[in-house]
Amino acid sequence: MSKSVINRDEQHHRAMELLYGYLDIAEKYREAKDYDGALKYFLLSLELCEQYQGPMETTIPVICNSIADIYRTQGLYEEALEYCKKALIIRKKTLGENHLETAVAYNNIALVFANLGDYEEALVNYEKAIRIREKKLGMDNIDVAGTYNNIGGVYRALGNYEEAKRYYREALRIYEEKLGIDNLSIATTYNNLAGVYADQGYYEGALHYFQKALEIREKNLGLNHPETAIAYNNIAGVYKSIGDYEKALECFEKARKIIVKALGPEHPHTAAIYNNTGIVYKDKGDYKEALAFFNKALVIRIKMLGPEHPETARTYDNIAGTYQDLGDYNEAMDNYKKALSIREKVLGFEHPDTAMTYNNMGVLLYYLHDEINAKQCLKKAYEVFLKILGPDHPYTITSKETMMKM
Repeated sequence: MSKSVINRDEQHHRAMELLYGYLDIAEKYREAKDYDGALKYFLLSLELCEQYQGPMETTIPVICNSIADIYRTQGLYEEALEYCKKALIIRKKTLGENHLETAVAYNNIALVFANLGDYEEALVNYEKAIRIREKKLGMDNIDVAGTYNNIGGVYRALGNYEEAKRYYREALRIYEEKLGIDNLSIATTYNNLAGVYADQGYYEGALHYFQKALEIREKNLGLNHPETAIAYNNIAGVYKSIGDYEKALECFEKARKIIVKALGPEHPHTAAIYNNTGIVYKDKGDYKEALAFFNKALVIRIKMLGPEHPETARTYDNIAGTYQDLGDYNEAMDNYKKALSIREKVLGFEHPDTAMTYNNMGVLLYYLHDEINAKQCLKKAYEVFLKILGPDHPYTITSKETMMKM
């Protein structure tokens, strides 16, 4: 064997050792929620794989998916999309268009498009994933059911509630047949169905399915698991919607105690419960208490997710709405502008959340007797809702009605 071949083998062996070292460090950073550290080592791993190609090429999509997952967690959806697409290109090149891993790549791309509010592209990619999975696995496979759940989520976001329920029920049928009635995937699907019923204002149906999800999670995971806490959080949301604020606060408090014990006081889930509790107090008219909870959520979200994360923007939007209810319009406008700045940068100008902030600012500007700018903001909001969600979505209808009144 020639010296050059031996040297190449040694180089490849060392490169593989270095790769596994980088990936191990990256995973440790990810487990510690140090996403910048994780990204650094995943990117180093990717650079190494691209340098050596060959056997390492099959590892590239896995690393790309890890990088995309971190960017999604950080709310950096455009960056996530770039790496999801990179993974897809390699999957198609090495495995072919109809491989199950290619279906996973399409599914991941669809997920990011849904985050970006591009629901049409999300559906296109979910449909590609479902065609591959149905062909390879059959119509009644649990991975097919998972994609049905995802498609249902897009139709829910679009306000097409009957289509969403159709997909959720089909997923439920498969899960019940393949996994039994007490499986956690069934709890997830019950949760999804409940969300649609809540969106439609059918709160009795929503509560029924949320409670079924809670029962399964308590049975499988125990009383102190984060998923059990999320079930309590969802039930609390229904009680808030029907105006039973005491039951809502009771359920949110149960959720908060479980999350703090399981994940810590500064976890994003803790922030979400503080945020939701703030909304209850806002609806009750207890604005001081609402602001206290929103600010708790804001501190955690800035620290754990970053100052430009979509969830940070959501909190600014809630704070702004509370100040608006208090009649402190200047403070409200300052916070709406913070929310808008993040949403335009991270989600883009044509995302429903960006449109919602335009809508809220438009109403506030009307109160401030700035009718010209108020109409401009409301028009921007309506145009986005109409383009992205369609004319029959509740947001589009409400936006149009608000614009016409002013």
